[in-house]
Amino acid sequence: MKKALTFGLVVLFVLVTTVAFAHVAGQKICIDPGHGGSDPGAVGQGLYEDTVNLQICNKLYTKLVNDGASVKRTRSTDVYVSLQGRCDISNNFGANRFVSSHCNAFDGSAHGTETYCYSGGSANSFDLRNKVNPEIVSHMGTTNRGVKTASFYVLVNTSAPAILGEVAFIDNAGDAAKLGSDTYRDYAARAYMHGIQSHYGETPHGT
Repeated sequence: MKKALTFGLVVLFVLVTTVAFAHVAGQKICIDPGHGGSDPGAVGQGLYEDTVNLQICNKLYTKLVNDGASVKRTRSTDVYVSLQGRCDISNNFGANRFVSSHCNAFDGSAHGTETYCYSGGSANSFDLRNKVNPEIVSHMGTTNRGVKTASFYVLVNTSAPAILGEVAFIDNAGDAAKLGSDTYRDYAARAYMHGIQSHYGETPHGT
């Protein structure tokens, strides 16, 4: 009975410490600024999607590094990287999570935020998506268009649990005013960070 009790306490200790020490620090996270170079992505209200994505992701890079994560970007400047190239960078890095950031476009009337994972992805990809989306909505003050699934190439072909965030609509005047603001780009980066922290069991923190 004493041995069984001791074993049970050891198991409980391991479980508790495992949960307690779940955090972003030490995690390998790949950040993917969508489009770039010869592929500008969506264009609207005088803004180019590849530029907005890059600036948000470069800010996110700094925030995650400051939080102790090991971070790889699929691009850090305005260059073209193929979809498979982006997956290769993440997979060769051995990323624990993959976060791709984009801006949406339609006909100028649509607005808001939506975040995707692959329908055949892991539970971790669904959880990361579900944690990041409300943070973007809250920080950006955008309409919540919900969490969705899609077979986007980078979601299917990365080994790590992966998400793709459509921060806002670049061709909508209201959304674009935020996407064009350095302050709101920082808000978007902070939202991604807070969502990732929440996914790893931390209380969101840091600016």
